[in-house]
Amino acid sequence: MKKINQKTQQGDWKSVMVPVKKLWADVTKSTLKEYREDANLLEGKEKVIFLINSMAAKDISRKNFIQFKDKNYNITDIQRDFETHDFDKFTGVEVDK
Repeated sequence: MKKINQKTQQGDWKSVMVPVKKLWADVTKSTLKEYREDANLLEGKEKVIFLINSMAAKDISRKNFIQFKDKNYNITDIQRDFETHDFDKFTGVEVDK
């Protein structure tokens, strides 16, 4: 997903999320140890790790969002797999609605 500005019928501009591409991912929640290591994570926010095929995810950046189970996640960290080019690790934090 990415955020764009779209003109409404009244002529106002509104920020909306639009799909960029649909990907398969292995999804896991962060462990307690990872929560403790990431001290700047806001309390009550869900932190999820997405493992996405490297070739399919090569054009995804921190400017994008991930939609999973009707929730949007801000990409806070990307760890690229430059060695084997199998799966990139994307860390996402739930966005307020």
